[in-house]
Amino acid sequence: RALAGLSHAGTSEKQKGLAMGAVVPLVMRGTAPVMSWTPKANGMPLREQSVERLMDLYAHTDAGLAKAFAEGMAIDKVASAGADEAAAAMMAKPAKGSPMAGGMMGARPLAAVEPAGPAPKPARPFREFIEAAEAAAKFMTTAGGPRIGALSFDGWDTHANEGSVSGPLAGRFGGLDGAIRAFAEGMGPAWKDTVVLLVTEFGRTARANGTAGTDHGTGSVAVLIGGAVKGGRVLADWPGLRDSDLYEGRDLKQTRDLRSITKGILRDHLGIPEGALGETVFPGSAGVKGVEGLLG
Repeated sequence: RALAGLSHAGTSEKQKGLAMGAVVPLVMRGTAPVMSWTPKANGMPLREQSVERLMDLYAHTDAGLAKAFAEGMAIDKVASAGADEAAAAMMAKPAKGSPMAGGMMGARPLAAVEPAGPAPKPARPFREFIEAAEAAAKFMTTAGGPRIGALSFDGWDTHANEGSVSGPLAGRFGGLDGAIRAFAEGMGPAWKDTVVLLVTEFGRTARANGTAGTDHGTGSVAVLIGGAVKGGRVLADWPGLRDSDLYEGRDLKQTRDLRSITKGILRDHLGIPEGALGETVFPGSAGVKGVEGLLG
């Protein structure tokens, strides 16, 4: 909904969003055009001749599939190309007259990272985090690229043997840290105009359970990172950990509406008016004001 309200004056296309992963997350689904990409699985890549033949086949049999295939191949070129090649891939028109989506200039980007879901089977140590972050930076710094991106990293549902200091959770935090570093380095000079918001779809309990893990809880934490952020601070009304301080005796109390954080970023970073945020982006939330002073 925020993407749909962004200005696209001066561009021939209106594609302004980026979804990283096999499935476009709900937060990126709507009327605004969104490009999506997921790291390649191991396997044989398509040869150039095969791509051309498929382009020709789809152009004569299924215009919708031809468009989707052309977009996918162009996006994949960006992920594996250098800056000049990436710009050409983003703006080029596909063969045989098949249309391809372009996008907004990648100025003042916003990337959202959403840890969620059950842990996958162990593979290369969180390489999927790094690859997604590296590719996201390429897309967002390419001329004609998206302005807002969403990455979803799985494996945070730690009901047992959590290992917050040394173990599965600590390892995933290390992978997330590596992804943030890779994204920051990939953004280059654009990092100074970038905001990264890390959120989770659920909190955890304040105490460990009987299997050395934590169950689903209420309160959690959001993290803001980026060159555009006025950082080095913790913004919180700390409720405490005594039984009387916990929500229902088990969870951290909620002290701040996450929408207020998001509103503050969308308003001050991307220029979306407060009225639109309360009526359209977050319907019925006019009473939740955006936090002031989040950006430097």
